[in-house]
Amino acid sequence: MKVAVIGGGIAGMGATYSLHRRHEVTLFEESPMLGGHAHTVEVTREGRTVPVDIGFLIYHPWVYPNLSALFRKLGVETQPLRPGLELSIHFQGGHWRTGRDSAFWESVRHEVDRFQLALPELVSNPKKYMPMTVEQYLDQEGYSEDFKHKVVAPLLSVLFVTRIGLLQMSMFMVAATFGPVSGYALEGPTPWRTVKQGSREYVRRLSAGFAAGVRTGCGVRSIRRERDGVTVTSADGGVHRFDQVVLATEAGTALKLLEDPSSDEAVLLGEVEYEPASIVLHTDPRVMPEDRSLWAAYTYVTSEARGPFTRAHYNYYLPALQDWAEGDLFATCNPPEGLIDPAKVVKTMRWQHLVCDGMHPVRSAELHRIQGKRRTYFCGEYVGFISGHEMAFTSGLAVGRALGGEFPFEDSEFARRSFYDLAVHHMKVVRPEDAPVEGAPTWWPPPMARVQSEVLRGLVEDEVRRRMRTVLPLPQVLRSLEQAVAGTVAGRVSLYDELRKQKKQGS
Repeated sequence: MKVAVIGGGIAGMGATYSLHRRHEVTLFEESPMLGGHAHTVEVTREGRTVPVDIGFLIYHPWVYPNLSALFRKLGVETQPLRPGLELSIHFQGGHWRTGRDSAFWESVRHEVDRFQLALPELVSNPKKYMPMTVEQYLDQEGYSEDFKHKVVAPLLSVLFVTRIGLLQMSMFMVAATFGPVSGYALEGPTPWRTVKQGSREYVRRLSAGFAAGVRTGCGVRSIRRERDGVTVTSADGGVHRFDQVVLATEAGTALKLLEDPSSDEAVLLGEVEYEPASIVLHTDPRVMPEDRSLWAAYTYVTSEARGPFTRAHYNYYLPALQDWAEGDLFATCNPPEGLIDPAKVVKTMRWQHLVCDGMHPVRSAELHRIQGKRRTYFCGEYVGFISGHEMAFTSGLAVGRALGGEFPFEDSEFARRSFYDLAVHHMKVVRPEDAPVEGAPTWWPPPMARVQSEVLRGLVEDEVRRRMRTVLPLPQVLRSLEQAVAGTVAGRVSLYDELRKQKKQGS
């Protein structure tokens, strides 16, 4: 079978990696190199050249199980962050830094302790906390505005690299993302890792096995789907025929490439939200606090005194993340105009970051309606229930598996459980009977996709029971349910569509 994969980021590479041993795969990438957010830049420092990353920088084996399995399989060398991942948050009139006391920290310490101690309970009760936003939870439990805007919101900004919709995320999803290792612990450094000599090392090893089918510097102009195949027209005017196509791009790009998108494709892809992000690699220390003892791997800075903050920028202090990068070297996300000396800029990247708000898990759960239809599959971080490099890679593997490719990490329990949870219960591209039979549920990784599916189904059942208890005559209730079931079977009733309508009516 001939398969076209459009997009050479980690999702497209994951799909190609799964497929290339069993099918004839062509990977199209508009840029001159593969990798997407796995982007390494060479910087000259004191007469020597050093590689540094400005996109994908760090990972934790428990939070990135499939990516970790890939590194082991490919023999990619990694190293721990020393002393660990640390945060430093600065605003007008105060600051806090991981593991350091300050006047502000003392004022919120009791809330920090209460929040961290509550995380296991939140993860254990998804039906209650999946529909609840972070802001709703914090307000309901009586947390202060300072804790909300000066601790939790900056923390989520660092984690999800966006400023939009953070406090509207599902409280359950946020609690589960923190993980059993308190991945972004508030009170001490945490043990994350980085790829030695930059993420390009894993990109090279990953793509070596399918290099013959890679076409870099070759964008795609359009995709036409027909009964007997798919026609891909490349930007250079070339016309290529395939049996199947995998779109591993941002959702909006995928929609633009399709010549005749279906109504479902138009709605579901068109609703995915992104925030433009400018990442500047530079050597200007003015982006950081004057007191160097307050510098940390992730340093969040705003001139505002009270939240919600709208003018914040955050910096990756690269020597704290990749210790072979020495001196004043920073990657700053969304810096204010004029803050960085242009003479000290090494490189600027402009990306789109997924907005992972409270509607995203529900929205992405509906994408299964377009998977595999008309010889087309979709993968990328937007396809998963939460954003990130791991989700993008795993979604690519899932699409590959759906097309007859292999899942290469069956020997890793963490990776296997995480993969089939996404592929079977969320993306629904792998049948339950094709997944291995697992033993008793483990405490990690949590089966978040399965839990989400069960919670959403439970909410619908609760609504049915509520309606059954109303004063409506029984025949009218039965007719209503019959119509709903008929609509669902026909594929025209969408839980996401209904929630979207309610959200608009509420606003």
